[in-house]
Amino acid sequence: MDVSSDDAASSSATATASSSAAATAAAASSDQRKLLDDIRLAVVCQSNLNRSMEAHDLLQRNGFDLLSFGAGTRVKLPGESRFEPNVYEFGTPYQEILDDLTSKNAKHYERTGMLNMVRRDLGVKHHPERWQDFDDSKFDVVITYELRVYQNVVADIMSRASDDGFTEPVHVINIDTFDSHKEAKVGAERTLWLVQRMYEADDWEDELDKILEDHEKQFGLTEAVLHTA
Repeated sequence: MDVSSDDAASSSATATASSSAAATAAAASSDQRKLLDDIRLAVVCQSNLNRSMEAHDLLQRNGFDLLSFGAGTRVKLPGESRFEPNVYEFGTPYQEILDDLTSKNAKHYERTGMLNMVRRDLGVKHHPERWQDFDDSKFDVVITYELRVYQNVVADIMSRASDDGFTEPVHVINIDTFDSHKEAKVGAERTLWLVQRMYEADDWEDELDKILEDHEKQFGLTEAVLHTA
């Protein structure tokens, strides 16, 4: 079948438009990737097992670049009784924790959701990390999930600022979240909402107070503190 000159011109215009649209989409994708890397972000809970890892997993799956930590002295998981927790050193591979729980009582830890939790963690990174032991802890935003963790992080940032003369501002935001599988998911969703609004802002630092006010209205109390050396 022959193609008329009009059809050929139309086809050429369509091809040009499609090529232009593809280039625009590629550029937008590149810009978005660059944007998602702009804010240096960390999430911190007590043991870097549940709340911070639920948030790390969700934000990472939504394209955000971040790190996660625990702020406790050691990694602790509920045991078969309240008096016998499972305790590990920070740096213990998640696979090792999973194997240990499985060998102790696989049925119990499967029923309580601990095995699924650690399997999720394995898909995000190699091992739990301690905030206080991280050398390059220069972040724009640090999100914590309980008051004592918030206080530990703030104290550590102030100590580092005093020792190193570090003067960059750090926003520490606490999203109070009960340490359970269900509430960790809620906390992660609240974190995603907050971070997305920050990236949508023209100037997230100038608009942070308003973003936090909106977050508070939608989800409840959020504590935010800005620290400078």
